[in-house]
Amino acid sequence: MTETKSSNWRELNNLVETLEQVVVTHKLQWSEIFIFTNTTTAEAAYWKGTSRSRKLFELVLRLKILELKHGLILHVIHVSGQRMIA
Repeated sequence: MTETKSSNWRELNNLVETLEQVVVTHKLQWSEIFIFTNTTTAEAAYWKGTSRSRKLFELVLRLKILELKHGLILHVIHVSGQRMIA
């Protein structure tokens, strides 16, 4: 049975998976990285460090572990979809 994932989960999952790959591929240890998202839920979950949704919490945890493991400084910033289009 396939689980349905929310759009918030898909958005944050894409960011986490991409960041995990980029940090290793481009040797970005000890870097400051800015992540822009049009999902306020993803931004809020990251800054709070948790989420009521277990799936989102697990993604936030992966980001926090990535920060610690590679000495990163992450900034997750919300930008509205309309602003991104403009």
